[in-house]
Amino acid sequence: MNEKSSSLSLTGQRLALNEALKETDQGLSGMYLGPIVTLTHTANPDHLAQCAHSVRELMEKIPAYLDVQTRAHQENMGSKVRDLELAPIGG
Repeated sequence: MNEKSSSLSLTGQRLALNEALKETDQGLSGMYLGPIVTLTHTANPDHLAQCAHSVRELMEKIPAYLDVQTRAHQENMGSKVRDLELAPIGG
């Protein structure tokens, strides 16, 4: 980590995930640490939305590096909504 992020202390699952991502690609580790740092900056009134955006970016990019299922990328929200509109009530 660089000087600016050296105060960030990861433990447990966060540390293990960061180490695994770092072994795969240093950029993935940075994409993971970004939202964690952003989440801790509670003085920023938009920190939650910015953290969520960063997590979405990581989720979008990670399949290029790891063999993970990306079924949702082939799905369409509009068709899901139509399916719900057409579904009978109570079933």
